[in-house]
Amino acid sequence: MSAYALARRGYGVTLYDPAGFPAHNASFIAGGMLAPYAEIEHMTPDFIGAAQRSIALWQEILPQLPHTTTFAQQGSLFIAHDQDRYILERFAAHLPPEAQAQRLDQTAMQALEPQTAERFPGGLFLEGEAHIHPEEAMRALCAALESMDHVCFVQEVASPEDLSRQFDHVLDCRGYNAEASDPELRGVKGEMAIVENKDFALS
Repeated sequence: MSAYALARRGYGVTLYDPAGFPAHNASFIAGGMLAPYAEIEHMTPDFIGAAQRSIALWQEILPQLPHTTTFAQQGSLFIAHDQDRYILERFAAHLPPEAQAQRLDQTAMQALEPQTAERFPGGLFLEGEAHIHPEEAMRALCAALESMDHVCFVQEVASPEDLSRQFDHVLDCRGYNAEASDPELRGVKGEMAIVENKDFALS
């Protein structure tokens, strides 16, 4: 995404990744949540503004890409069994007023997720959150970059220190592999699971 944003502004960009393009790494198999408030219990609040901006950025960029990418902004619904209700209440207590969390009774649940309402009498809804299909997004971004003549792909190992002597700016996207050189790095892992259940439907 960074390479694409810079290349569209006319900068010459070189991408290094020994695993290829797109690499089947953490970004490729991430959960695809564009849901800043859903993660608030585990994160510091200073990331929320950037995370919200990312939703608008994806909406702006996706129509420009050569491949269709699954994207939806239908909000996040939080539900819990009665014995786990305290976990939901603890999560709700972390949400700031600007999250505009809506408490849903069973009637509202029935309108939003009918099959969920049969099992859960209420829930918590965050309307503005979204999700994206990371694998599709990565493929689409790489295809767009491949069509630009001022973008180079290099499939080899390269250290940021070596690259900094060759380029004006280096963006280190190694994730957990950069922990040794960046003690303040806070790595986050996620994954996508695609589940089919013929007896239960979610929108």
